Amino acid sequence: MSTNDAHTNQVLGGFKATLHNDKTSDEAKAHAREVLDQHNVSEEAVTSGGSSDAHTNHVLGGYKATLKNDNASEEAKEHARQVLDEHGASTEPLPQSKRSDNPDPERVKAGYKATLNNPKVSDEAKQKAENFLQEN
Repeated sequence: MSTNDAHTNQVLGGFKATLHNDKTSDEAKAHAREVLDQHNVSEEAVTSGGSSDAHTNHVLGGYKATLKNDNASEEAKEHARQVLDEHGASTEPLPQSKRSDNPDPERVKAGYKATLNNPKVSDEAKQKAENFLQEN
């Protein structure tokens, strides 16, 4: 996707948001519909080029994290459970047997790089991370 395509998708996303904003005037909503129609875009179909499934999974992961967060209120946890239930998502972590056997090497490296900058990580763990990064 070119930079121009990405920009256009973001602009169209703004018009889509206009349609769903209660504080937007009817005139502005009419203009937004007109622009979306000119680009043959439905109100529901505007994305920034990424997978809507990936975005949904990311959002659901945030709700799942809320369930494990000691600082989250019971109301927030209950809301998270409801959202996860509505999407048919499990509230339990993915079992190790279902996890990928081949993690993304770039993400693994990023994790080790983060370890080096984390003040809560032991010197031993930082040394292990440094060794891994030198070898890879």
